[in-house]
Amino acid sequence: MADIKKKIAACSAAAAMTLSLAGCTDTSYVMTYDGNKIPAGVYIYNMYSEMSYQMTMMYYTQGIKEKYFDQEVDGKKFADYLSDRAMTATKEYCAIVSEFEKLGLELTDDELSDINDTVRDLWENSSELLEKEGISRDSVKLVNKASKMRDKIFDYYYAEGGIEEVKDSDIEQYLNDNYVRYKTITIAKSTNEDESAAAEEDKENEALRDEYLAKAEGVSFDEFDEIINEYNDYVASQNSTADDSSSADSSTDSAASDDSSSSVSSDDSQASNESSVDSAADSSVAGTESETDSSAVDSSSADSESTSGTTSEDPYKNEVLYNVGQIDEDAEETDSIKLAKEANGLEIGVAEAYEDDNNYYVVIKGDITERSAEYATENHDSMVQTMKSDDFQTLIDGWVEKLKISENKDAIKRYTPTAVYDLQTEYTSKSK
Repeated sequence: MADIKKKIAACSAAAAMTLSLAGCTDTSYVMTYDGNKIPAGVYIYNMYSEMSYQMTMMYYTQGIKEKYFDQEVDGKKFADYLSDRAMTATKEYCAIVSEFEKLGLELTDDELSDINDTVRDLWENSSELLEKEGISRDSVKLVNKASKMRDKIFDYYYAEGGIEEVKDSDIEQYLNDNYVRYKTITIAKSTNEDESAAAEEDKENEALRDEYLAKAEGVSFDEFDEIINEYNDYVASQNSTADDSSSADSSTDSAASDDSSSSVSSDDSQASNESSVDSAADSSVAGTESETDSSAVDSSSADSESTSGTTSEDPYKNEVLYNVGQIDEDAEETDSIKLAKEANGLEIGVAEAYEDDNNYYVVIKGDITERSAEYATENHDSMVQTMKSDDFQTLIDGWVEKLKISENKDAIKRYTPTAVYDLQTEYTSKSK
């Protein structure tokens, strides 16, 4: 009996020790490299930022306001995607900080001041939420410092005086080899739900497209602006006529509807309520990006102000420059990609008709070599990013591989996407 009691006591002690060790698991850091511990807040911040951005994009592109974790991003379940992105971003953080020190680079006082200002503004607006998520102010600062370090390492390689400096002549050649330059007149197809009516409207739209195609026959790329202006004037006149008609109708109807003019329908009220963005977008800490095609450079702009203080019309306001050389063959072909490919296959200076599921076009291709030298000089920094971002990412991936990074599995198990989301939802609910 005594032996049995001893064995029970020993087992109880062992179980107690196990529970004690489990309770003392350190999840304050998420990984280590070269003896450096990376705060869990850096990992959580990376995850939360990506989560907020993706949920915002889901809302604006698909109208999704809930059940985010039922969605997929880049072919992965949302939770798996977020975990992978957070882990990748945090490992890249390690690599950037490590390489920055190896290269002997330093942040200037002005750069540090800018970082402090950014962190201060963010903390003033979102400190309560961030702290609830387990993100400290120091972690936010570390992430922002690493972002600036990344920029400086990029410049160390590719900016003026860099070891792989990209010159204007390099950019000019890249533009000539990869970009298409074109202008279009775009006529939207009918969205009428009545198929018969839509077909009739599109017959008129197509005829209008063909009319302007005929006007463009024999017109040079530069002269095509006149055809665009003529079409824009036509659209403006049509809109003006429609507005005048609508105003007349409204004036006629108002006398008969005085009794109900102040009422708001329940449908209008519901539409107004549904137009509000989901709390996931409202409480986003990370800056969101508009969904644009990064390969396209829309050269159109408002009148530019000259050095004399007067305004002059932008000579390139109707142009689009598109990087057809960077189109991913496996990517879904959007209308913009299809249009750029179509333009790229045209003869320079000859207008052609084209259409996709949504629009009719008159398209004309320009000579990129006539624009590339000027464009390379005026857009040097952004073009260097375009040309070298993939090469730089390859360097970072190599640095990550060389680092002996050890993951803290307990922290990773604790700070899951669903846990981060639940804390955000709890905070938002209480705030409301």
